[in-house]
Amino acid sequence: MEMIERAVARNLLDFVAAAQEVAPSLGAAAISCAGRVAAFLGNDSPLTTVKGSGPELGRADVLEAETFFQAHGSARSVFELAPWATGEAIELLIKRGYEVVGFEDVVARLPPFEDEMPVHPVVPVSVADWPALMLAVNEPSDSTSWVSIVDACAVLPGALRFAVLDGNGASIACAELAPAASVGLFGNDATLASARKRGAQTAAIQQRLRSAAELGLSLVAAEVAPGSSSERNYLRCGFVIAYTRTHYARLIG
Repeated sequence: MEMIERAVARNLLDFVAAAQEVAPSLGAAAISCAGRVAAFLGNDSPLTTVKGSGPELGRADVLEAETFFQAHGSARSVFELAPWATGEAIELLIKRGYEVVGFEDVVARLPPFEDEMPVHPVVPVSVADWPALMLAVNEPSDSTSWVSIVDACAVLPGALRFAVLDGNGASIACAELAPAASVGLFGNDATLASARKRGAQTAAIQQRLRSAAELGLSLVAAEVAPGSSSERNYLRCGFVIAYTRTHYARLIG
């Protein structure tokens, strides 16, 4: 758990640095907070959050995060807590008005990572081509920071980007592998609505497992919605549910 939490915090810092490079108008920023990272990546971005904190969480940590979010114009403060968070930490948040607003499962797999050949062709995607692909295969978003986040995904340090192709050579899905602190984070999985339930995400997972083996990573992990089709696809590819994160939030505007 600690290894993954350290990796996701590192990845969040990488997102901030990437956004500062390609989308300076977003005002991306980060600080060390509660043992890990508080980040701002847009008022309506799920990446505007505190990741990796714990197991201890004090009043000073919470105030520091809230001050940081307020300074950047965010309307709420969010903590994503792994189950290592102490009862005292959770009680502190609840007494301050935080509420549970969501959950996510962290799925993980240890080596060996060699897997079956992907069931669809999977090809690398360049930095230049990634934004258009990611925008094309994802559902339209009303988020004002969405395009900036997509651009930042293209330049995450060390990231490998992939497209899944159909029988005609057209791109039907995208996926990314981002190394962070010796952990390979699988993310940005998306499939065209018209191409779902045909194994596109499974192919993307299989290819990233093969890439993780080539990179010599010590662990791979992904964040998925509990009970989702994505979670089922990862479990079929040898991942296990390592733990569940709980998201706590309160309005601060």
